[in-house]
Amino acid sequence: MKTIAIIGSGFSGTMCAINLARLSKAPLHIFLIDRTDFARGAAYKKTDDCFLLNVRADQMGAFADRPGHFYEWLLQKNDNHSPTDFVSRSLYGDYLECLLEETRKNFSSTIELIHDEVLDLNEKKRLVICKNREVAADKIILASGLATPVLDHLAEISRTDKPLTIIGTGLSMIDVVVFLEKNHYRGKITAVSRHGRLPAQHRFYSPETPRPKYDFSQTHSLKYVLNVIKSDLRNYEWRLVIDALRPHNQFLWGHWTLKEKGQFYRYCRSLWDVHRHRMSPHHKKLLDKLIASERLEIKAVGFKPFAPQTKLVLELKGLSFESKLLVKLMEKNLIRKDALGMGLESAADGEICGNWLFTLGPLRRGQLWECTAVPEIRKQAFELAERILKSHN
Repeated sequence: MKTIAIIGSGFSGTMCAINLARLSKAPLHIFLIDRTDFARGAAYKKTDDCFLLNVRADQMGAFADRPGHFYEWLLQKNDNHSPTDFVSRSLYGDYLECLLEETRKNFSSTIELIHDEVLDLNEKKRLVICKNREVAADKIILASGLATPVLDHLAEISRTDKPLTIIGTGLSMIDVVVFLEKNHYRGKITAVSRHGRLPAQHRFYSPETPRPKYDFSQTHSLKYVLNVIKSDLRNYEWRLVIDALRPHNQFLWGHWTLKEKGQFYRYCRSLWDVHRHRMSPHHKKLLDKLIASERLEIKAVGFKPFAPQTKLVLELKGLSFESKLLVKLMEKNLIRKDALGMGLESAADGEICGNWLFTLGPLRRGQLWECTAVPEIRKQAFELAERILKSHN
């Protein structure tokens, strides 16, 4: 029986395991390894219901060909939500747990859950070296993601009235502010970033609303794309333009030169992020209320070193390579960062080396750009499962 080890059981790793089990014609033994809760990862762990998805419910299906599957699951549970609701991340974790257990029960492949910490890989023996055991596998999938901000001290902060500085003004900052407000924190919050930009608000449009259409197959330089965007912003609401670009993002990123990627990352990323990764209308109302009452202040601090003026400080600057495992594997030259240092270098299909080590999800950010959200990762997970199963035959 072929064996596949998956390191990390967030959305990326869980959906790899599920797709492998569902697509395989012959039984597999799949090891799903994580030191935290399975099928949840950092994004969907059991936590306060105030932490919401930033994509509407009817677009969050876990399968590439069934984007509405999550909402169908909610209906089966008699859950009182509409298709456009932004539901809790914890509830989405329940959905992934349910999918994983259904797959384990109803398909011939075995998905063995290993609650352990992965310390290293032995490339010669194809071993996953964990803290308490070793796992031998024909193929290994690195789905551990990138390190995310740790929010373990929010309950403690909420019990004080001391002023707080948050470094970062993105969606993680909004999560913190929403949690603190729900838990009656009464201190002043100052959120800072280089540009002081907040994520924009989601808005919905009827299917009949005219939308721009794009074909970049012939011309796709960064200069051309930016000119097209500027032109269409005169004729369409900006959300329609950004959403119409989304199916083309990975193609464009893959066809830009390294210089063009660097230019976009340096000069356009901040603007792109706040327009592409939006907050729910509910959260927008709350932030507007807190800003109006001067309990929340958003500040732009530029590119110079910033010294917080408060004793309480939370640093929420996004994804990083702080994982001990990634550092270890880079020291061994088994993996390496991509040219921009955003993720790992890999082939077009996610292969890292030797047709035995693969990756997907946020670790491919430098090569795919748009690969941290469910719609992109669910497609990757399906295609990687197909790729691995094909190589087994």
